[in-house]
Amino acid sequence: MSDLMLCAVLRQPASIAIGDNVSTMQFFARCRQAADELEQRAGEIDVLRQQLVEARDFARQEYRRGLCEGRAGSQEPQRCPECGKLDLWSTTISRECHVKHDGTLHSFVVSDLHVLKCKSCGEVLFDNVTNEQISKALRYYLEQKGTEEKR
Repeated sequence: MSDLMLCAVLRQPASIAIGDNVSTMQFFARCRQAADELEQRAGEIDVLRQQLVEARDFARQEYRRGLCEGRAGSQEPQRCPECGKLDLWSTTISRECHVKHDGTLHSFVVSDLHVLKCKSCGEVLFDNVTNEQISKALRYYLEQKGTEEKR
């Protein structure tokens, strides 16, 4: 039965729906059918919601890995994967980085780090340019540390 027809049956006045034994049985059969369809659709909605969450999480991971090219250096705002607003801008910040290298955790500050930052929610995203800057800063830090240890 179509949704429209099912709604019409369910919304009919009780005096019409429950007139004799046959109409009463038909009415309750339609009510059971409507309940079954509602339960089925609720299950479908739950599956769709889960798929949406998984797709959103996948998109965030891909974005954070820097696979969405052309974002860094863009003067146009991008859509923030966290809040969904079109307020993600390329900017530079100073950030303390913690990187594990050869089993040792190193901490150093990177100034002028190119990142994508949402002006609405404050989310900070790294792209390939950001990761390259951190790698260069780590190499510089390790060189400086090696020079100091030799003294």
